[in-house]
Amino acid sequence: MASTVLPFPRRFRSPEAEAARSPAAPPGPLGRVRQVVILWRQRLTLRRSLERELLSAPAGALRDAGWDRASLRRELAKPFWRG
Repeated sequence: MASTVLPFPRRFRSPEAEAARSPAAPPGPLGRVRQVVILWRQRLTLRRSLERELLSAPAGALRDAGWDRASLRRELAKPFWRG
């Protein structure tokens, strides 16, 4: 029996991985600003989805996802501009 490998849900990929998959920004300072804003928005979206979907999850489900409640709360407490 072959096992099926499912891709990691997009909403739980790291913002850095998503930024790497984004099309290249135009050169120059405005391109860099655009990249930073995109990264911040992705981090904010990731943390909101973590809060919505994992904060109320049972401890066993958190362990399966590689989290514990304390580390999840620390991640959610970070401002979006901190990685």
